[in-house]
Amino acid sequence: EIGEFEIEGGGPDGCPEGNGAPGCDWSNDLIYNADITQQEHHWTVSYSYLHNSGRTAFIGRALSDVLFEYNYFADIESHTNQHSETTSIYGVPSDRIIYRYNIFDDAAGTCVVCTGNADGTQFYGNIVFDTDQYFLYTGGGAGRGNGVVGDWSVEQTNNARVYNNVFYDLKGTNNTVAYRGTGALAYNNIWYSVPNMTQTQWINTAHDYNSFFESGGLYGELNGQASMSDPFINANINATPPGLDFRLSNPNNIATSTIQPWMNNRDMFGNIRGADGKWDRGAIE
Repeated sequence: EIGEFEIEGGGPDGCPEGNGAPGCDWSNDLIYNADITQQEHHWTVSYSYLHNSGRTAFIGRALSDVLFEYNYFADIESHTNQHSETTSIYGVPSDRIIYRYNIFDDAAGTCVVCTGNADGTQFYGNIVFDTDQYFLYTGGGAGRGNGVVGDWSVEQTNNARVYNNVFYDLKGTNNTVAYRGTGALAYNNIWYSVPNMTQTQWINTAHDYNSFFESGGLYGELNGQASMSDPFINANINATPPGLDFRLSNPNNIATSTIQPWMNNRDMFGNIRGADGKWDRGAIE
């Protein structure tokens, strides 16, 4: 278990020239564990601040039962010659990678979180937002390569579970949950101010019971919710100081969630989901 540390990388914020320009080093990973000869088990990375990487905050291979919780990831930049992810786990089979109760601030690249050649990835209770117009490769004119959470076409993840997260004010395109493997489910999430999504971008992910505020339509969901209102108490990330309060201003205005036996029933503050009779959508109960 490792935790309560800060690592600042060499990919400074606002470095559009790319790798090799003065003061710009994009090809760096903050935590590197790429040994493919030995399976690593039962890692926990928690309560840490990992930021300003030009490629990944964590790169790993052959992992099982790994937990990322209560971390703040920021300014994971990307460029055409260094495609980034906050965590990049692929190449050798990995199982049961869990991301919960983390904050992802300006995490660019192929995905915010990508796992490949994996099974049972879980992503729940997290908050993902973008503040920087220029953090995406090609100068903010494109988007994430594959999805906000997902995998790769040749490195796929099966049986992923993405639920009870907030995706807020995401820039560019490809901001859906997009797994190319089989069995992926995305439920009970909230997207706010993420307009550039299409139904086809979900690839093979089965999705329902999500809420889309100022984020287009229902994308084929029978139990989805689409609205032009703001569901949060004060989540304005561009205010001075930023709000960052992602509690629901009125939970009664949020549609009913689905409850599945594989779901964790606590939010990042330890609140028990459904204790008041209603399991809320989003990251905070």
